[in-house]
Amino acid sequence: MKNPRRSPDPSSSLRVAYFTSMDLPSSKAHALQIMETCTALTHLGVEVHLVVSSLQGNPTELWKWYGVEPVPKALHIIPLAQKRKALPFLLSQKAKLAYTRSTRWARFLLSSRWLHGTPVVFETHRKSLYHRRDLETGQGKARNREVSRLEEIFQMADGVVCAHGTTWSSLKGRGVKSLLLWYGWTHQGLISRGPWWKVGYASFKEKESILEAVKLVPGLELHIFGSSEEEEMKLGDSKVVFHPLMPHRELMKKLASAGIMVSLDEGLKLADYLSLGGAIVAPELPSTQEILGKSALYFSFGSAPSLAEALKRIKESPHLFETLKKASVTRSEKYRWPHKALKLKEFLQDLVNQKATRVPLFPRASRGRL
Repeated sequence: MKNPRRSPDPSSSLRVAYFTSMDLPSSKAHALQIMETCTALTHLGVEVHLVVSSLQGNPTELWKWYGVEPVPKALHIIPLAQKRKALPFLLSQKAKLAYTRSTRWARFLLSSRWLHGTPVVFETHRKSLYHRRDLETGQGKARNREVSRLEEIFQMADGVVCAHGTTWSSLKGRGVKSLLLWYGWTHQGLISRGPWWKVGYASFKEKESILEAVKLVPGLELHIFGSSEEEEMKLGDSKVVFHPLMPHRELMKKLASAGIMVSLDEGLKLADYLSLGGAIVAPELPSTQEILGKSALYFSFGSAPSLAEALKRIKESPHLFETLKKASVTRSEKYRWPHKALKLKEFLQDLVNQKATRVPLFPRASRGRL
């Protein structure tokens, strides 16, 4: 496929190179978040060069998959599978800032900063910074090597963008220049019109927990997205419909037909739920409460009976159902991209204005396998 690279726009005051290790198109949530971030920045006059491992298929279909219309002229997607090509790319495109949420790319860019001279910004989505386990849920296990690498990146990065307040507060307390910026959402003209008995779950992970909960609440119709194929099944007195992977805009249209929207974590799906104005049911964790505030009905993390009880409360109270929907619409305004992107642009522009000249902490990181 022909490389979709365009010549740099000399009128752009801020040119950002966003380095990723992803292939496009991708079904991963982080790919959607990256595309929306880049698109939102271009709407504010930032020229973005998005570096990906590979680009498959028709570029026009790629934009449709992520719901990006019209196609931003200032967003350039560059297939760049080998890191050794990154330095010539940075120098030739005259990027004023390098941005990434990949630890491997961050280490490479920081270790070679003495050559390219470009400020490097790292984006982290960790709730508990670099602790070995998630302090909220007790799940997950970071390797010692990963912990060490994150610590080096936080020390050396010119700026860190944090999705969660706990990490941002910790880094700010240590003097790291950081910005708190959770996911944003783009208005697509869709709003939830679904009834209380129609439940949406925009993930295929940990579906056993929600299936167990729905089995305890008669009369529900659960729609789970991300399956390998379309399928229906009975679950007690309730119905379950599995939907295959689909473009984001199509997913949003189908989600809008649900009245209740369930999340089992603090992921990107919450931005979709808020933008649709659904009645949100989420686990009672500091990270979800930080995002949703009083706009959701909470249940005990990991407890199917607690989730079932939350669903029953909505079933038995039409007033609660409508209150949650209105609260979602109100809360969603906090995360709309025009506002979020402006904060990010100002943060990046400030870093460019204070161009870093620090010596790398780990100059050998770019040699051999990272």
